[in-house]
Amino acid sequence: MCRRSIRMAVVQKFNEIKQWNCVSFEELKEKIEDKREANAIINTLKICDPAVGSGHFLVSALNEIIGIKSELGVLFDRNNRRITDYKITVVNDELEIKEIYNDTFFVYRKTKIVNEIQLLQEALFHEKQTIIENCLFGVDINPNSVKICRLRLWIELLKNAYYIQKKSPQGLKALAGISNELQTLPNIDINIKVGNSLISRFATDVDLKQVLKKIKYNVDDYRKLVNNYKNVRNSEEKYKIEQAIAEIKNGFRTEIAKFSDPRILRLQRIEAELFLRETDDLFNTGTDKKEGNGEGNGVERDKIKKLQAEKQELSQALEAVKNNIAYEWAFEWRFEFPEVLSDDGEFLGFDVVIGNPPY
Repeated sequence: MCRRSIRMAVVQKFNEIKQWNCVSFEELKEKIEDKREANAIINTLKICDPAVGSGHFLVSALNEIIGIKSELGVLFDRNNRRITDYKITVVNDELEIKEIYNDTFFVYRKTKIVNEIQLLQEALFHEKQTIIENCLFGVDINPNSVKICRLRLWIELLKNAYYIQKKSPQGLKALAGISNELQTLPNIDINIKVGNSLISRFATDVDLKQVLKKIKYNVDDYRKLVNNYKNVRNSEEKYKIEQAIAEIKNGFRTEIAKFSDPRILRLQRIEAELFLRETDDLFNTGTDKKEGNGEGNGVERDKIKKLQAEKQELSQALEAVKNNIAYEWAFEWRFEFPEVLSDDGEFLGFDVVIGNPPY
């Protein structure tokens, strides 16, 4: 499924961005000239499994994209050289890496010199990281499934973790001046979330332009916070970013509710009117009260009672919606993944979505 669907999506993505008319992956392979640009275009793919389970589909997608890049010849090392001495294919959902000239399997070993093996391992690590962070998205109603999926993606990244050279502190002669330290893993968990992907409180076509004017953050700010979260190492800083992300989502949730449910705006107007009528304000300090006009006071009291009754009715209705058990795990596609929103908050969606059950 990954091989067929993702290759079709890659062809479609190039046709959209480059205004080409390729009808097959083989035709696309012949068309590509700028290898760096091609790598970047593939990284714009958005793939979603809305019932992710243990993450098998996303892991398969990760490896398939690496295989596609290798077949298209668009993989580079950190010295900006194309990786051409190794053939990377997907066999039984696992990456198989072989030297082209002697057909031997690639094996990474810790070394104190930067050689071809080191450069390939680094390239694979960062390619996987980029794909996991930018291309793969998952949702599941089972929190344990989400944990397993995150773990599987971390393991896939860990398979290509590498040692970086680090100068030892002066005076530690036993270390001969150079030590190797394992590259730390990023926070890739934010793209795999808990929720019921079938239920949302808010439609994906709600216009967010007015909402964005109300909150102090915009979509670009949200994207930057999510990106910073993925690479933050300090626990205190990570907590601050999590709080900021939660604030943005709450802002979206509050403001979208106002636009999507007219009862909220009506309730706010009633509360404002009641405040003016029930307090000693301009609207209720006229001759009816000053001169003791009983008839006027009676009309005013009836109006207040009607407003209070409507307020109670609206409050109960809104509270019932809020506490509806059907929405307990509701997943809001509109603002959970800023990567699939335009700058105006328009929901752009995904390039590949797996059906559930897949058969």
